Amino acid sequence: MRNFQKLLGAVIAIAWFSTLTAQAQLYTERFTPERVEAERQLGGLLVQDTPATIYLWANKYVYTVGEALELRWTINPNSDLYPYTFFVYRQNTNSGEKLYLPNLTPAVTDIFGRGAGEFTIQRIPTAAKQVLVGASGQFPASPTAPNTVGSYQYVAEIRDYTGTRVVRAAYAKFGVVATTVNVPAGDITADTTWSSGNAYRITGSVFVMAPATLTIEPGTFILGQGQTAFLAITQGAKINACGTRARPIVFSSTLPVGQRSAGDWGGLVINGRATINQPGGTALSEGIDDPVRGTFGGTDDNDNSGALCYVRVEFGGVQFTTENELNGIAFQGVGRGTTVHHIQTHYGSDDGVEFFGGTVDAKYVISSSMNDDLIDWTWGWRGRVQFAIGRQNAQVGADNGFEADNNSNNHDLLPRSRPVFYNVTMVGDPVNSSLGSDDGVEARVGTGADINNLIVLGFGENGVDLTDDSTFTQGTNGNFRMRSTILWDNAAGNQTFDGQFASDTLAFGQAQTNLRVVDPKLRKPFDLNDPDYRPADGSATGTVGQVQTPPDDGFFDTSVGFIGAMGDEDWTEEWTNFLEEADVAP
Repeated sequence: MRNFQKLLGAVIAIAWFSTLTAQAQLYTERFTPERVEAERQLGGLLVQDTPATIYLWANKYVYTVGEALELRWTINPNSDLYPYTFFVYRQNTNSGEKLYLPNLTPAVTDIFGRGAGEFTIQRIPTAAKQVLVGASGQFPASPTAPNTVGSYQYVAEIRDYTGTRVVRAAYAKFGVVATTVNVPAGDITADTTWSSGNAYRITGSVFVMAPATLTIEPGTFILGQGQTAFLAITQGAKINACGTRARPIVFSSTLPVGQRSAGDWGGLVINGRATINQPGGTALSEGIDDPVRGTFGGTDDNDNSGALCYVRVEFGGVQFTTENELNGIAFQGVGRGTTVHHIQTHYGSDDGVEFFGGTVDAKYVISSSMNDDLIDWTWGWRGRVQFAIGRQNAQVGADNGFEADNNSNNHDLLPRSRPVFYNVTMVGDPVNSSLGSDDGVEARVGTGADINNLIVLGFGENGVDLTDDSTFTQGTNGNFRMRSTILWDNAAGNQTFDGQFASDTLAFGQAQTNLRVVDPKLRKPFDLNDPDYRPADGSATGTVGQVQTPPDDGFFDTSVGFIGAMGDEDWTEEWTNFLEEADVAP
């Protein structure tokens, strides 16, 4: 250890690393052989991770061939003093071809144009919204979109000192399209495919009508224009929207990057025929007053509305009134025959993901920067969810993490809401809690739930709040329970067990299994643009005997050995978008 401290002190004392000029220009100094060797030795000691923040973005999601393109990045070392190598490349995600900057060549070069064995080693620089490609950019590569229609991304990588292992990466995805197809208000009545070779602009209320299926290819961008624009899958119709990690399907706003807002368009609605607990067994969708197109519910809990896989819905959701809203994604009477995994709602008005009854299951669910609740359920939802993340930014607006209801008009209507959750991380906004960020778990009006391996972190009011006698009854009879839960930094930073609960909910909390008040030590849970929800060294999330094993029912991954949404693998990487709009505005 003493030799390491000497080496660390020697290297820190040497001003060997690159930095940025006042004009945010990158440069690097010449290194003496002694300095290079010191850097290599120190670099070899860090092989796992970096606390640095890095993100990049293009000025548009959709380009035509040869159109001007601008790429920017923000990077902050966050006190990381270790040396790394740096790479930026453009990748065709259809073919996998990579072209490395600065010259867009297939030869692997770092950002200084140096090849293997000569990669420049440096500390992490600091840059804010710096132009990499485009007018006044750092690299001489042509600042235009590729000349071939397809799906693309720019990737920035921080690698170890050898240049062979990626420590952290950032992605900016975009499409080069033949045209943008206008999709006006109306019905889709025949099987239809939306191709990644085009973009699609929704300008009104679009309904996929039974028995049609709307198929959306991986890498397709769908842009909503105005609050009356939304896509609804009606009862008996299907959506087949399965992207991939490299080529997610993105629903977003038509407005320019940096000018988008929550509620720019309406979002995605799926209406199924599974059971709900409304009198008569059916209901009319909020925001859709047409019984032919807006009805959901029924008697088929195995109903199949299609598939959503690697899908992002951004800047959607509309609140017409407090009881009449469109959410990011609304699953309404959707049955368990529907496939849902790797979905994200981001920067939306009202709730992120809301379940109105039904039995649909989901894995790998993210709800981030919504201006109301993150994950909401009501009207008898009984689905299963494993691996979910909720993340608030109260400057956008925020309410609760989970908002859980049965039926507000009659708390005991059946089927009763009782979803089953395993492995969830709910992160509030302790910095801006005065603007919102209320309860991590708010359960009301007689809902049941089975919530396991949960982290609730940083909510302004309570970690857990049960209201209504009907809900406490569900807690008493074991129909609402929480097992293997970590609570930390809720209620304005109160770290006592009592302080994590609303006063009338404390007795409920004391009766639960393996509820602990302990710092989960997540790596970067409050970094809005570049979060990392994996446990750091010394985390209590993997304590033996504290983790609840899911049932072996064919849906859950029973091998999990951790509390929270993730262990060592970051399943959010590449296909998600956490960027805050103010931080990408020019």
